[in-house]
Amino acid sequence: MPLTSYICQTCGVQHAPSEHPPADCAICLDPRQYVGRQGQQWTTLQELRASHHVIFTPDERDERVVVVRTVPEFAIGQNAYILRTPKGNVMWDCQSLIDQGAIDYIQSIGGLKAIVISHPHFYDSCVEWSQALGNIPIYISAADKQWIMRPDPQRIVLWEGDTLSLLDGEVTVVRCGGHFDGSCVLIWHRGNNPCAFSADTVMVAADRHHVSFMWSYPNYVPLSPDAVRGVWIALRSFAFEEIFGIRGDPIREGGRRIVLESAKRYIKFEGYVGDAIEIEVA
Repeated sequence: MPLTSYICQTCGVQHAPSEHPPADCAICLDPRQYVGRQGQQWTTLQELRASHHVIFTPDERDERVVVVRTVPEFAIGQNAYILRTPKGNVMWDCQSLIDQGAIDYIQSIGGLKAIVISHPHFYDSCVEWSQALGNIPIYISAADKQWIMRPDPQRIVLWEGDTLSLLDGEVTVVRCGGHFDGSCVLIWHRGNNPCAFSADTVMVAADRHHVSFMWSYPNYVPLSPDAVRGVWIALRSFAFEEIFGIRGDPIREGGRRIVLESAKRYIKFEGYVGDAIEIEVA
């Protein structure tokens, strides 16, 4: 019987090849996520290709930032991004679906140097993307290795430490922790106009003037003051104006200041009476 890499319909993460659908999805059983009301449901790449497709939308202010989405929306429905840097293209986060249109588009812009994943909820079908695009490396924080549902040591690079420099220093991946131990933010230094890609390590708020932090977003479990402070400490040495989150419009200016002010506000409303964050904005 042929093996199939089944995809969880709730979180969108593809699992290791098997003859039959797995009994459950460990990522959805974790209290940061959830199992859908209909119970554990699975799909496949073939089924997704029949009903969905991947679209690429350049950012209205900088066409070198390309939003990657699946339509109709599937699973968590997050944005991934392609960063078209002078040192090559890198993809931040992933999608459950890869189709021929996606492959053709990426080849038309020069391919990808690497895929970088922020945290386990967005592992999606990263191995399929790597295979289709020349077996490019997939960078995942080693702190989250237990959540890799489709292991592939030939393509997945487990990086250690607090930062990872890629593309000759053009981008820096920062391990912030919080949402997951290995949750990351990517900084694209972008000449004199650096920007941050935050996934939901740092969640862009609907007003685009604040951010927030959670251990579980769908189940409304907050982070501790110490964890929020840890996110700020990880990011405080980096300059950035724009913040691109998992969906919706980005923050366009003052990103670093907004992270600090939002962290202070968050801690205040958790009832912390001390000055948990004493760092001034440079």
